[in-house]
Amino acid sequence: MNPKKVFLFLLACLLVLGITASFFPEDGIQITDKYTLRFANLKEMLNDTIEYKDASFALEVKRDSLFIRDSLNIADSLKIFRNDPNDSSRIKYHDAHKEILYPFFAALDSVRENENELIRVVHYGDSQIEGDRISGYLRDRLQELFGGSGAGLVPAVQPIAAASVFQSASENWTRYAIFGTIEQKASHKRYGAMLAVCTYEGNSASIRFSKSNIGYPRNKEIKTIRVYYGKTDGKTSVSVGEKTIDLPATESVNVVKLSFESLPNVFTLNFRGPSPEVYGIALDGGPGVTVDNIPMRGSAGTRFTAVEKAGYKKMMSLMNTRLVLMEFGGNMLPSVGGPKSVEKYKEEFKRQLEYMKEVAPEAAIITIGPADMSKSVNGKLQTYPYLPEVRDALREASFETGCAFWDMYAVMGGHNSMPGWVKQGLAGKDYIHFTRKGSEKMAEIFTQALINDYNEYRFLQQMKRLREDAEAKK
Repeated sequence: MNPKKVFLFLLACLLVLGITASFFPEDGIQITDKYTLRFANLKEMLNDTIEYKDASFALEVKRDSLFIRDSLNIADSLKIFRNDPNDSSRIKYHDAHKEILYPFFAALDSVRENENELIRVVHYGDSQIEGDRISGYLRDRLQELFGGSGAGLVPAVQPIAAASVFQSASENWTRYAIFGTIEQKASHKRYGAMLAVCTYEGNSASIRFSKSNIGYPRNKEIKTIRVYYGKTDGKTSVSVGEKTIDLPATESVNVVKLSFESLPNVFTLNFRGPSPEVYGIALDGGPGVTVDNIPMRGSAGTRFTAVEKAGYKKMMSLMNTRLVLMEFGGNMLPSVGGPKSVEKYKEEFKRQLEYMKEVAPEAAIITIGPADMSKSVNGKLQTYPYLPEVRDALREASFETGCAFWDMYAVMGGHNSMPGWVKQGLAGKDYIHFTRKGSEKMAEIFTQALINDYNEYRFLQQMKRLREDAEAKK
């Protein structure tokens, strides 16, 4: 074998690879909607190092106990109004139209001042919020500030253990869900606000609840049990201990309430009679605010429109829903093959937001974009391809439908930030999901952003009252 020829052959191969790497499109060549042909670019071939963002800043995030300002001075107002475009922690609004959250802020004022109303924040999301991650901390935080207690809305059959309350159902229950790939589907579209419905076989069933010793203390303060149900002939009752209430006959969604001075650490909800369709069970305290954790494993947030509208709308109204959080995007990334699929997802998610505004007309909506996620790209751990584009698509869909947007990806630090969160113990070794500690840090940053805008709203209301008083004195 001629060494010279071998050398020239290898040199030719390297030359071809170099030329290909130089001219091959950085985003690849899209073959189909799902598949894109990629080739390592010259920069990647010459640079063998990947920079990961430092997440130590998140360790400094602390729970602020003095965050609602009943009287805002000039210094406070300047701090709140300073909308630094580089501050990724703030909630984003199209053309700074922050008034889209004002109805929710007015509801918060109402529960603080009147203490006779319970309002709900419904937190939809993918597996990132499973186990009451993020939602549980947000619930506890808002209840600290505005009153209320309890574990929020739970299904009759809980497929994934939640930190807020432990539960187990008798074996004759069946759960049907509209989302996911392995969930059993119902023969109808009456899924309610949890996008899942439970029924039982026979003439009796039970659900055992145990107050959590790993959740937040307010989770244990349960004084009210609300059962949201439908499709029953009036021959069924529910009971806890010696307290019993009949379920009035209904074809649509209805709710019954059992009230208590207190409940033991372990209690059982018993059903007697033919099975109704059970859409959810709310474990609440007194007046104030609560956050309902509704995780949808495997969902990209595109199944809301598959739920029957009339019942969905009625349940959201019965729940007194005033804010909806839509935290999605992560499950879309593995199937994104290029710009066309990103655009398609944007339009589909936009349709979901429009539908949510129809079923919850009294509620404000905030979309929460996906967290950074890492995968092996060209043999190196990197941010999922097209994650920023999916984030942008969700933001655009939100702005085009009159919703707000919170950028979790940017809050984390943006590109290649997940490894830093893993290093600090704030995310798991799957480089996708937060740990409980990381969830609490993220929830605190979001809560601070929400209350910042609430304080701004209160300041503007103060200024409005002062102007009105001044006008009245003229």
